[in-house]
Amino acid sequence: MPETNNILKRLLKKSKGLFIAGALVFGLYHAMAPDVRELDDNKSYAPNSIQQEFMRLAAQKYDYLALGDTDHRRAEIDLFALSQETVGAVSAGGDDNYFLETSESRQGELDALRDKVNKKLYQGKHSWICSKNAKDRMSASFSKSVRDNEKIHFIAADKRQADDSAMKSNVKFSLLINLPFSFYKAVYGCIDKPALILLNVMGDIGGMGVVTDDRPTTQFILTHKEGGTILFGAGHFNDRHSVTGKHSMARLLKDAGKSIAVFNIYADPEQRKSKAARSRYPDAYLYVTPPPGEPDGVHINNPAFQGLYKQAVENVRQKETGKFKVAALNSTP
Repeated sequence: MPETNNILKRLLKKSKGLFIAGALVFGLYHAMAPDVRELDDNKSYAPNSIQQEFMRLAAQKYDYLALGDTDHRRAEIDLFALSQETVGAVSAGGDDNYFLETSESRQGELDALRDKVNKKLYQGKHSWICSKNAKDRMSASFSKSVRDNEKIHFIAADKRQADDSAMKSNVKFSLLINLPFSFYKAVYGCIDKPALILLNVMGDIGGMGVVTDDRPTTQFILTHKEGGTILFGAGHFNDRHSVTGKHSMARLLKDAGKSIAVFNIYADPEQRKSKAARSRYPDAYLYVTPPPGEPDGVHINNPAFQGLYKQAVENVRQKETGKFKVAALNSTP
């Protein structure tokens, strides 16, 4: 009997340990779980007429129009930046190239979207989106934009991963950044804030220079002499983000003698106020959902763009009253 009691005690002790371990795993799983943001099925998330005209004028005036995605996890921003309305606006402004933050290995997938018979759907950027509905809307919206805007060439421009062997050979990067990210995505199906917190903690010691050096990407973009529109994370146009403090895309393009307008896109005012979404000194903010005090959804940071914004408002007003003239298209504020 004493032996039986000892066995029962040992089993009870092991069971208690397993229960505690299971509770810790369960708690950690839920603590690290992503925030699944659902979209409003009744909203298009496309830019309004003034935002469209503002982007058109900027595309016309500057060598490059940079649209800063302030949070890859917000599908509204992607729907705004790659909507038919935005693509049509920058195309009307003379931009024939639209540079995307995706690896060059996906160029074939982008080109295949031109097929109006098979009507394939693009799956890029889905790693950051946790809602299936949002993923489906992003795929359908962008794929339609590509098919319906034949003048624009969508270019997979992210050259940071052009040499995969270099990234794989970076042991610190693989262990401290790539592996945890891959594990998080495998468990939850997307990448969200808990994984980004890990990135901020491990970034400095994990070799983040591999993924924050925009020089290869900018050099590639500059091979397209005619310029265009660039959609990358807002940090890529911010010198504080870059590996040396001197090599953001905006700085590199200016150093190459190119003119550039930087417009950050925010889902709403609340997102702009969040610490993670802040970016220093873009020329303007564009809101997907405008704040009450700025119903046009345009906030000017750089006074040099005030005239361009006023011109956009006037052009839209004239269009609405039937007085818009072709000459206005070529005006320089």
